[in-house]
Amino acid sequence: MNFSHQEYSSILEAFEGRWCSFFDVSDQPFVLMRHDVEFSVERAFELGELENRKGVKSTFNFQVCCDTYNVASNVSREKIRSLANFGHTIGLHFYASHIEESNFEVLEKELIRQTKILEDATDLNVKTFSFHRPKSWMLKDLRDDQLAGLINQYGKSFFEFSENPEHIKYIADSRHTWDYGHPADFINNERVQVLTHPDEWSREGLNEEDNFRAIKHEIGIKVSEAFLDESPRNFAKYVGKI
Repeated sequence: MNFSHQEYSSILEAFEGRWCSFFDVSDQPFVLMRHDVEFSVERAFELGELENRKGVKSTFNFQVCCDTYNVASNVSREKIRSLANFGHTIGLHFYASHIEESNFEVLEKELIRQTKILEDATDLNVKTFSFHRPKSWMLKDLRDDQLAGLINQYGKSFFEFSENPEHIKYIADSRHTWDYGHPADFINNERVQVLTHPDEWSREGLNEEDNFRAIKHEIGIKVSEAFLDESPRNFAKYVGKI
């Protein structure tokens, strides 16, 4: 388990022919892949490109309240739209940590607001969302499959809110580890939702500390490239040196 592209390919192959979209879930068996993008649009694009080669379509959720990437920049926008052109679904990774507990009216307004920002930035229709670091009340009380006309990826048809789920197995790579088990251990389960964070995955596979160093460096490079796109070219000689 080294979080390499080779390992990721093996996960895609383990569930070959079973991947489906949140929009296609019924009472039949399903396997869902969703990606919550925390730091790097570039790494999300790399996973989406790999999936495209494997014939897999998944869901990529992007933040609009993020300090490490800007969905409206030319570089990010181009890559996000390329993911959509591959056939992947583009969703909102919804930041709602600042909302008072059980204030559903404010939460819905904020969901609509952030969705519109993502749509305006990318010129794409956004029809689904996942919560960013959801509070327990959000998972417990918002069990409908749709909220404000958007597919809720934590809805009851896709996610079972239980310490010991019986019907839908949830798997996640949060914090560079598989706290709920590795996907390969659950290939016989009928209903599965797999969450990955593209920021955890690299071509070669890195441990947690080295991955943090690498992604910090990559983010700096991407910011420099975006900066140069709109800046005087005399700054180019400093890229990668300071």
